[in-house]
Amino acid sequence: MKNVRIYDLVKNELTCKFGNIDNIIFHYSVIKESDKRLNIIVYCVNIENLPMLKKEKYNGETLIKVNLIQNYIVSYLSEHIQEKDYFFTFRYKRNIYFLLVNSNNLVANRVIKVNKNLNGYTEEFVRFLEDYKEEYNYINKIYTLDMNLLNAELNNFIVVKLKELSNRDFLSYVVLKG
Repeated sequence: MKNVRIYDLVKNELTCKFGNIDNIIFHYSVIKESDKRLNIIVYCVNIENLPMLKKEKYNGETLIKVNLIQNYIVSYLSEHIQEKDYFFTFRYKRNIYFLLVNSNNLVANRVIKVNKNLNGYTEEFVRFLEDYKEEYNYINKIYTLDMNLLNAELNNFIVVKLKELSNRDFLSYVVLKG
């Protein structure tokens, strides 16, 4: 299938899902293609409440790229761990991120705001796992970065705590990846 047709297909699907997509920016990747089937991952962001991305802020310049921190983390992890299918949780600034990675592609994520004492994030992560357990029941590994997951419901998983990644090292990685 030609890229122009895929783009139009994705755009039409987003229009059906969200209605007006004037404030939606999106990117897609074809992850599997056969004669009869096309598997696509679509990443989209509603920029309505993100004033730094409004068109009038470009000062006549073209916005080249908006990438989510989650995608950089998945890319970074793919260079440092062998699994291609896993759950991952990490904290960055005032947010905790829960990711589901399948074939080294981010397929689901949830972001929660951090309260001062970090209460409740393990329970929220368990709910995240529940949402995807049927389709991804073969995934048994959870990687964590700067997080402790303590819950009896995680006994069916191998929880691996990764060594700390400094903000400086991560930002250097992001700059190099562009």
